[in-house]
Amino acid sequence: MESTVGTGSAHIDPQLVAGCSPIEAVDLLERAAAWGRRDAVDALYDAFGGRYPDGHPFAYESFALALALRYAREDIARDLLGRGVDLLAKPRLPRGMRAMLPPDDTFTRFGLTRHNPTLFLNPMDPTVSTEVFRDPHTHEQLAGAPYLPPRNLAASCDLVRRLAGEGLFEATVYDDLFRAALTAAWHALRHGDKDEATAATCLDLCDDLLALHRAHGCELGGHSPAGNSPIAGGSFGDGNPATTGGSFGDARIFTLMEKMIVPRGDRRIALWVCERSPRVFLHALARLDWLRADTPLVRDAARAVVHAFSTDTGTHGAPSDTSIGTSSGTSSSSVPASDIACLLTTLAAAGELSPLKAVADFPQVDSAALNAALEAASTAGHADVSAWLLERISSSSRPGDDLQDLLL
Repeated sequence: MESTVGTGSAHIDPQLVAGCSPIEAVDLLERAAAWGRRDAVDALYDAFGGRYPDGHPFAYESFALALALRYAREDIARDLLGRGVDLLAKPRLPRGMRAMLPPDDTFTRFGLTRHNPTLFLNPMDPTVSTEVFRDPHTHEQLAGAPYLPPRNLAASCDLVRRLAGEGLFEATVYDDLFRAALTAAWHALRHGDKDEATAATCLDLCDDLLALHRAHGCELGGHSPAGNSPIAGGSFGDGNPATTGGSFGDARIFTLMEKMIVPRGDRRIALWVCERSPRVFLHALARLDWLRADTPLVRDAARAVVHAFSTDTGTHGAPSDTSIGTSSGTSSSSVPASDIACLLTTLAAAGELSPLKAVADFPQVDSAALNAALEAASTAGHADVSAWLLERISSSSRPGDDLQDLLL
């Protein structure tokens, strides 16, 4: 049947409802959402209200919400969110109807949901949230002709920003919208024909989502709004949707930021991560051989870290004891000395004397870090760096150190 019938007015023909398959009913809802027909959405919910016993009369509603966000249909998005529609839900398949319905990925368009064990494992994997920032195409409709209303990415991001600011997204959805916007920026800069405007628009949204996340007490290396246990072992989150809560995301945001630092990607994304949270970048530096070998990127990142440290930029996750989670300073975190030592050694091995001098002034730098940097510089044959480090080590030695060393 032609599934576009019925979305042109608020009246839904009872015969249409009776003859509508579950997949066609979902298609009707999605078309109404894409074209911004609030009266049609309400009428569809009324007409199909008795089909499912859980209060959600459609086998799948999440893609309709994604379309409302993509096409900046604010009243539709608010309506669906008010009905409890979950952007990352899996299809509802009552036992008695499962034989009649297609596989789950027909509804989700092969996008991950919160029930997939690989959600957040690879930030490049598409989810339904990805569709909010993706250009429409002619194969996403479930039935009938394509729906291709005009869209404006800036308007879509503005709507996500407003709804997120009101706390209308559950933590896992909030995290995933942040991920989807960040990967959209990554892809816009990744390929030959770079789309600078798309990247800037998506990164602006990521900035605002990150600021909201921090403003509501969510901090790197600490507790999430749901009261999760502190993050241990140098990890930035467990990635388990079952442990999340709150309305402004959780510490998985920082895990996702670190995972965006990948080889052969646009260096601007890596620097964006470093500027917004030096601790995340330094954690990646300590574990990624290829990143330590990228001298130009490390040099620029070191400048960003030094700037954050010197300006005491707590909201950027500076390597100091200032708060990076809240503007009120109710919690604090510092970059581990081992990560600062790794940066110092990397700069020394690369012969980058100017940023090395600045990093050497960080309070986390001790004699062991200076000695390791000296060994790296000497091995790499950087005489100027070695000479400076020797002088620094000599000048920082306290009277009695030599005697203490003899006694040990």
